[in-house]
Amino acid sequence: MQTSAMHPATTTSARDRQLRSFVIAWLGITLMMGALAFTGIYYATGRDSSDGSGMSVSAVPSIDTNRAEAAAPDQVAFDPNTIDATQVPVAETRQLNAPAVEAESPAPQQDGSPNNSTVLAAPANPDRGGSAAQDATPVPTPTLPPVQETGFQLGVQVQANPDPAIYSIWMGEVRDKLKLKWIKQQVRWEDVEPAPGQYEWGALDVTFAQAAEYGVNVMVSVVTAPDWAREQGARLDEVGPPANSQTYANFIATMMYRYPGQIHAVEVWNEMNLDREWASVNGLSAQNYVTLLQTTYNTIKMVD
Repeated sequence: MQTSAMHPATTTSARDRQLRSFVIAWLGITLMMGALAFTGIYYATGRDSSDGSGMSVSAVPSIDTNRAEAAAPDQVAFDPNTIDATQVPVAETRQLNAPAVEAESPAPQQDGSPNNSTVLAAPANPDRGGSAAQDATPVPTPTLPPVQETGFQLGVQVQANPDPAIYSIWMGEVRDKLKLKWIKQQVRWEDVEPAPGQYEWGALDVTFAQAAEYGVNVMVSVVTAPDWAREQGARLDEVGPPANSQTYANFIATMMYRYPGQIHAVEVWNEMNLDREWASVNGLSAQNYVTLLQTTYNTIKMVD
């Protein structure tokens, strides 16, 4: 009985053909998917940029000139008197009368510790006064929440820079080349408020002035508590959360009063699931972050 074996050259040739066919098919699928993705992004951003109707800015609240009292010994209620009115941009300065903001006494948590969630009470409707020119100032409409804003939008993070010329170049890249309407601006709390009540607004003044000029919406991402606000015993060579959530919320409220209608979204901390961003004596804790989120959310909504 005779048997025959396939020649090695024939086997190699068949494998080569199969490999080439696989590579060609894979490249074709990859190129097709890439083209579809590019087309989808281009269409979405092109439609959004040609729309011409940017997101509206947030409503500008009235600034209360009365001091809010602390609700508990370890609570620090937001104090509008810490704002230096002479440093607020002239175009954004308003003289509006509003009733006092009263502090509420939050109920203690189940473990008996103070609840940091709500300290400030929402002010009543202000009795708007002032000159005819002030009364004629148009009131911007609120930014639409994501569930109502159905248009697809992209954003890019931009590094803060105190030089208006450099930041203007970046804004040109964002608006004119990338065709975007949103930027994310990281705000390092430790740099802006190195000591309690002492602020370094220079870089942020440039950010908001340039963003407003270019019609770009701003989401601030507020991180890195300063040493004076950290937990007792925390490692100060690493960044982490404050000892009191309300202190963090008060800083954001101060920033929102300084830049009324120019902050369109707030990211409460960043990468709180990483110990290098959340160096706390209590370790990584979802519960502690949610407390920070709740406190900040309530304070922001009372301001704007």
